[in-house]
Amino acid sequence: MSLHPFGEVLSRPENRVTVDPSRTDRYGVPLMRIDVRFGGNEAKMRRHMYDTCEEILHTLGASFNQMHEVENVFVVDGSAFTSASEKNPTLTIVALAWRATDYLAEELRTGRL
Repeated sequence: MSLHPFGEVLSRPENRVTVDPSRTDRYGVPLMRIDVRFGGNEAKMRRHMYDTCEEILHTLGASFNQMHEVENVFVVDGSAFTSASEKNPTLTIVALAWRATDYLAEELRTGRL
């Protein structure tokens, strides 16, 4: 499963594409220059999308790379992914393992696991 929330950035005069006056490609054609800034609306929208994704995953029972059938087994390597990625997943694996072990430590500390 994969979630890809999308939110539209509001039009703002400072967000624009112009011709870069000092840079060209290998054929001498001027490169474009992209200027973009995000405002308060985008920050609120990003938070809403994050919260919505978290609610969906919680409702589905997604849990810290923990197996559903065996409570005390945590999968904290690349086998937690349902398919291969076109990018190097090392930092994602580290982040998921860290998150899972933080959760596991708290569960052990409180005696819930």
